[in-house]
Amino acid sequence: MDIKFNLIELLDKIDKLDDKYAFIHIICLVLPVIIIFNCVRKIIRKILGFIFRIIFFCFYGNDDDEEQESLLQKKPYEESNYNKSNEKELDITDFSPSLSSSKKNKKKKKKSNSNKSSPKISREYLYSTINENIKDEIEYYNPETPGYPYYPPIKYWKQNFETKGGQPPRHEEWLKMVKSIFVETNKSKGIIVRINFPYSESLNHLETYNKAFINENHEKVEPSYVKGILGEWNVYRKAFGIVAQPKIKSIQLEGTPSYFSPVNLNTIIDGVILGSDVISKNDFVFVGHPTETTEEHLKVLKKYGFKRLKIRIYDFAQNVLQAINRPNYNFNNVNELIKMAKDNGFNYIHLECMYNLPKQTIGSLNETLKSIIELEPNQISLKRYEFIDWNGQSRNFSSVAMPEEEDIRPMHLMAIQLLNKSGYTCLGLDEYFKITDNNPLIEAKKKGQLQYSSIGFLVNKNIEKDNSERYKSNKRLILGLGIEAISDIYYAYAMNTRSVRDWLSNVLEKDKLAFSNGQELSQNDELIRGAIWQFLCEGRIKISKLLIRALSFETFSEIKEAINRGILGLDGSQIKKDGVIVLDGDEIWIKDKDVKIENDFGRKSDLLLPGLCQLLDNTQYRKKRRN
Repeated sequence: MDIKFNLIELLDKIDKLDDKYAFIHIICLVLPVIIIFNCVRKIIRKILGFIFRIIFFCFYGNDDDEEQESLLQKKPYEESNYNKSNEKELDITDFSPSLSSSKKNKKKKKKSNSNKSSPKISREYLYSTINENIKDEIEYYNPETPGYPYYPPIKYWKQNFETKGGQPPRHEEWLKMVKSIFVETNKSKGIIVRINFPYSESLNHLETYNKAFINENHEKVEPSYVKGILGEWNVYRKAFGIVAQPKIKSIQLEGTPSYFSPVNLNTIIDGVILGSDVISKNDFVFVGHPTETTEEHLKVLKKYGFKRLKIRIYDFAQNVLQAINRPNYNFNNVNELIKMAKDNGFNYIHLECMYNLPKQTIGSLNETLKSIIELEPNQISLKRYEFIDWNGQSRNFSSVAMPEEEDIRPMHLMAIQLLNKSGYTCLGLDEYFKITDNNPLIEAKKKGQLQYSSIGFLVNKNIEKDNSERYKSNKRLILGLGIEAISDIYYAYAMNTRSVRDWLSNVLEKDKLAFSNGQELSQNDELIRGAIWQFLCEGRIKISKLLIRALSFETFSEIKEAINRGILGLDGSQIKKDGVIVLDGDEIWIKDKDVKIENDFGRKSDLLLPGLCQLLDNTQYRKKRRN
């Protein structure tokens, strides 16, 4: 009563304007009430969350089919539900201040470019743009690399029973390691969930597809796959226990998620988020298909906070698209998808451009890259396609249609040159970021806070300088759900089976995971992986005593050769291995001086870093081309 009386009295004073401090009195009165209300709300939320986890663990921990089905009973997608929101979504120009002005000047740029006589893009021209003294270095130190999202690389994993007769990770042992990493990292870093969708209505002639995944019968395929995804997530949820609520850092929908209906995508995402705490939505990623992705898909994703769109670009030349059976991946369709995504709140566009494709030429790749740059994506990746000779009767091309070996390197050189001239900077492994975006990854590299992992580059502000254990801070739980999805739990990797029948029977009937391949890392593997990732991010590495033991004599011999050739610099104290002097210093780095060339080609590290990472790789050694 007193509070009510005082409030009425103060309001009366305001009306009469006879107390200039009345408003301050109101704030002092209401503020404690708001604080108490928020505290009570948080306490109630914690209690309800704990009760929910107990219920979830008790009821969904059984194999009962009805209980598994209950996970799928979600509200159906209704378009009207998503048209009610009038919130202002971030536009791409908000993320990149320079884009709004660049769009206004686009017509002027096109006119000015048309008046210039550009040289013919050819193998000879591209090689003429670089100095003679680094041609040999490029050929010698830039072979094809596995990219190192995983170390050891996947083809060296020992637990592959399909090709090497090994045994994949055991279910019980794997879940113990998962729980250990979950307890250690969930609170500080959260979980990254990668969901793989393998299905398509038509065969991609670049991929060694299992034909079981080529299916136009959506009603037959989608419901069972949705059950499998949620069943697999349920296995992991039970492994976490009820002690802590899973914190979702990122959800990544990979493969062909557009194959699935918006309703089923909604069911999957809702099932993963149910009972979890979403701590960030900035890293929610969706891989889009230029014609299969509809606005209904994007509205569902917008509801859950997806902001990042990734599209694979092959080549906009129609003869290339016909050869790989992807005729719809043309410029107009890609452009329409990007516009539609921006209208639905996506503010980060990542385009992955492939080269060394069948019937592709240096000229067609050049035109494709120019078109990609016109789309002004935030990130561009260059990926080299490696031809695999499989059932030729099922594809539109053979090895004869592949580019000549002498043209592959010029394709790469041309792409790097064009991207560097167009306002993109390389962070490593042909990952280019638009400079004007003020991307936090670019700033992190300047400050020495950039890290690499199986999901790409990350920012870690807690990196300790010159610490051999620094990459211990890169621990995080990355769980793969679905056919052939890969999980990374820092100490080990595991790849799910490619058999739909085995996968479904295990996760739904036996309440177990189904793997076909995996690798448990030794201490040496962990050290070398950390060294490679550090070298990728900084172009330098301090060789610790533990790393000396992990690296082979052959590795030190190749490092010494690179130093003698003037590629690497050396500093620090002399180091020995088994009593033998192997290097006169314990810190190496790339001599990253600007290459003086005609067309502002870029830095040496853009060209040499991928190959130099192999110097630290104990699993393989590049084939040297000696004169």
